[in-house]
Amino acid sequence: MFAQNCWYVAGWLTEFGEDQPHARTIASERVVLFRTSHGLVALEDRCVHRLAPLSLGRCEGDTLRCMYHGLRFSADGACVEIPGQERIPDTARVKSYPVVERHSWAWIWIGEAAANEALIPEAVGLDHPDWALKSGGHLDYAASYTLINDNLLDFSHLSFVHSNSFGAGPEWAASRPVVTALDRGVRVSRWMPRSASSQRMREARGLTGGPADTFSS
Repeated sequence: MFAQNCWYVAGWLTEFGEDQPHARTIASERVVLFRTSHGLVALEDRCVHRLAPLSLGRCEGDTLRCMYHGLRFSADGACVEIPGQERIPDTARVKSYPVVERHSWAWIWIGEAAANEALIPEAVGLDHPDWALKSGGHLDYAASYTLINDNLLDFSHLSFVHSNSFGAGPEWAASRPVVTALDRGVRVSRWMPRSASSQRMREARGLTGGPADTFSS
């Protein structure tokens, strides 16, 4: 079961070039994203005729054509052309999803409620003037997403998995996190005064300085 009526990241904006549909599975829903003159568009990834994946289709201007029987769909999911017939049924349409381009990411709204852009989390994008970040990328895991969530929420593993790579010491496993319930999620944070790990991390980068307070959230 996945959370509905919320925003998910569909990918880095740099992944979605022109004239190319891109398949994604977001919260168990198969979607296709393609760029139009007005921005990114996300549709249900199946043609209404024989359920062929629209991600295998062809971009034609601001529309997407299914390459099985040639049905063509506009950005709102409505079929606008059926080769061989003039009449287009009103029901010949696929589901469309709200998409927002922000923080160098493509955000897609999954759910039936009206999309609320105010619920997009604040983040630092690749184009943020105050930060120097590497170009976007992604990792593919041969594992359940729940294990990845656990990995990112529970930093006690740093003492053992990343003792050399991050210079993380035993204080990461010994300190207890503070878990705070939010209106639409949870926040897990750690405060470690005068952490020796901070000194080791700086030394690994050729920097100087003694232990410093470390905060993660």
